[in-house]
Amino acid sequence: MTFKGQSVHAITQRYGSMFHTWDQAQISICFKGYPQPMAGESHTSFNYRKNRFNAHVDGILPIGSTKRRYAREYHAFILGVPLVNYNKFAAPVVVWEGSHKIMHECLSKQLIELDTVLWKSEDITGIYNEARQEIFVKCKPQIVTVPVGGSYLIHRLALHGVMPWAENGKSGHGGRMIVYFRPQFNQVKFWLNRMA
Repeated sequence: MTFKGQSVHAITQRYGSMFHTWDQAQISICFKGYPQPMAGESHTSFNYRKNRFNAHVDGILPIGSTKRRYAREYHAFILGVPLVNYNKFAAPVVVWEGSHKIMHECLSKQLIELDTVLWKSEDITGIYNEARQEIFVKCKPQIVTVPVGGSYLIHRLALHGVMPWAENGKSGHGGRMIVYFRPQFNQVKFWLNRMA
């Protein structure tokens, strides 16, 4: 199957040879009643998913029982492609406007002077949490919805999450479904490059 369209063409023009292949798609599905507590989930974690929409940056992963944060995946971007039509109340994606600039500045303070081979082993929990708190204060969350046939691009360092399914949420059959593509850079250094 050929992956094509205006978005793909624009991405190819923008990123060129910075990534070699498209990743295997990841599907996000939400149903009426989202979110619900998960088995073994702490009250604090559930409240974060409910009230802060599980705001996160893809590729900065919680590792181990203490959930320390490390930059382990260096995505070039996040491309969302809806599989069904849904309204803005049906667990939409939310992105904090301008958050990628704050996140870039904070992460660069700790990582930019290090050799990129060390990034994966550098604990960035503190600076990452500080960046999120600054973003919550300074940046406005924006709901993102597009109809089937459309797509949207999220900056790799943008703080984003999923809002709860509201009472008047509506979606096509099978719940709110979005396919995400997150190809990784072929060179780690591009991840914190403002020009990439």
